[in-house]
Amino acid sequence: MSAVAVDINGERPPFSQYNNQADIAAPGVGVKSIVTTNSGTDFDYTMWDGTSMASPHVADITALSWSHHPSKSTAD
Repeated sequence: MSAVAVDINGERPPFSQYNNQADIAAPGVGVKSIVTTNSGTDFDYTMWDGTSMASPHVADITALSWSHHPSKSTAD
């Protein structure tokens, strides 16, 4: 499955790939993430950009889809 990152307006940012094989778009700009601070003893939030931020959303959608349609293949 090929994922494209999009911003809050649904626009593709310059860093995200795009071609005619893109299957799905997911949030990939300004995604809140937890990071460790203070040598790993504390946690805080930060905002990250990237297709790597979109991939968890794609994995969730894929898992939900297959849980409702277990006989479907990736080509479907």
